[in-house]
This record gives sequence, C-alpha cells and structure tokens, in this order.
Amino acid sequence: EVTATVSGSLLVDYAAPTVSGAGYSTGKAVANGAYVNEAVKVTASDANLSGIYYQYPTYSYYSFSNSATCLSGSAQGWYRFYAQDSVGNKSGVLSFFYDSVKPTTGVYSAGSAVASGSYISSPFSYSASDDGSGIAQIYCKTPVSGSYQAYASGTIVPSNAGDGWYYFYAVDKAGNASATSSVFLETANPVVKVYRNGKEVYAKAASSSGTLDGGLYFNEGDTITLGLKASDFQTARKVALAINARRGEGTALALDGRSVQVR
Repeated sequence: EVTATVSGSLLVDYAAPTVSGAGYSTGKAVANGAYVNEAVKVTASDANLSGIYYQYPTYSYYSFSNSATCLSGSAQGWYRFYAQDSVGNKSGVLSFFYDSVKPTTGVYSAGSAVASGSYISSPFSYSASDDGSGIAQIYCKTPVSGSYQAYASGTIVPSNAGDGWYYFYAVDKAGNASATSSVFLETANPVVKVYRNGKEVYAKAASSSGTLDGGLYFNEGDTITLGLKASDFQTARKVALAINARRGEGTALALDGRSVQVR
C-alpha cells in the first residue's frame, strides 16, 4: 500500500476591488456622478486585482486594461470605470462627466444681440446655455449691487433699473466660466459741462442732438475742458478727434475717460 500526501493552497476572496478618481492636474478627488473639466486618473485597488474596465463617451461597450490605473480621454461626455479581481469580484462603477467647453452667452435687447461693451437705453437681458454639463449658475453685477449676485437667464433688466455698467458671466456644472459680458445702460439725457481754466462755467442736459449755445466767451490762452458724463476713454478720444478734425490737429486732447481739454 502506498500513501501520498498532497498539499496546496486555496484562495478565498470575498472582498470587491475599489476604484477612485482624482483630477490629473489638481489631484482633487472626483466623486461618482461628478462633473469635471480636467482629465481624471482612475486608480483600482485589490490584493488580487485583474484590471480595470472602462467606457468612454464614444464607446457603446467596456474595454479592459490590466493596469491598476487608467486615464480618461478628451471627448466630452460620460466616462465609466469599474475594477475586477482575479476571482471575479467587481467594484461599483465610478462615473463622471467631462466638459471643457465654456458656456455660450449673449446680451439681447428687443430680440437682437447686443455686443459686449455697448451702450444701451432700452430694456435688455442676458442668456446663457451649455450643451455639455449644463449651466450651474449665472451672475450679474449692477451699478446698484456693486457685487456679483445670482441672475436667472433671460430675466429682463428694465430701462429704469439704474444707469451704469452691468456685468454678466455664467459657470457650467463642470466649473467652466464664460467670458464676462458688459453693457452700459444710459437713459438720462447727457450733461455737457464746460470748465474754463479749471472752473465750471457751463452745465446743461442735452435733450437732442445738435448744437448747444452756452453764450460763453473765452480769452486767448484759456484752457477749456469738456466734461463727459460717463468714464470711457474711447468716447473721450472720439470727441477729441472730432474737435481736431474741425478746428485743427492739436486743438483737443483726451485727458482721461471723462475729460477732453481744448486749447
């Protein structure tokens, strides 16, 4: 009779692998279902890890990598990852939406687009849209508020809201912020002020275009300054150019956003 002894090992593993994600550039943890605007490094952990299964926005199926790490791509949309160990235990699915595109925005008045930096005297609104992660919040700063406040897309700003600059921007769910749009609401008649040698000698609101007769007389060598209602150097420069075209080069000089000096 022959007796033989056989020894071996049996792997018993009931623990499922884990997967986690972190921003590739920032290292910030990425939660399941999050919206992100940077590439994500996905890491799997298990003593008997087989690999990571991943699905990109352009895939209708899962691909496999036998590595413990995987990097998301650049296509916009949902990414999904899960890990599996050598005995078939699977982790939960980690999913996130990648979006690197800024929201599309615009200012509108009476159905027409208004360019950023424009001056306007009628009611207007600001709209924002985002085809990726969607709009998270829109912000507006008014001459009255002095700081950015939440704003609902398409809300009409009436013409009596207060003259001055209005600023808007939008942020999507992934954190992409649009460029800031601005418009200057001006409903009051412009006030023309004339300063002679630094002293105000004339001030009158202009109710229409044309010529204002101030009945003023000046001595040779006097320095005359025209005061503008709003601080805008481009407007001041245009006023100076118009005066120089009529009276000769060097007659007028834009000093700042509100003042044009005439010699």
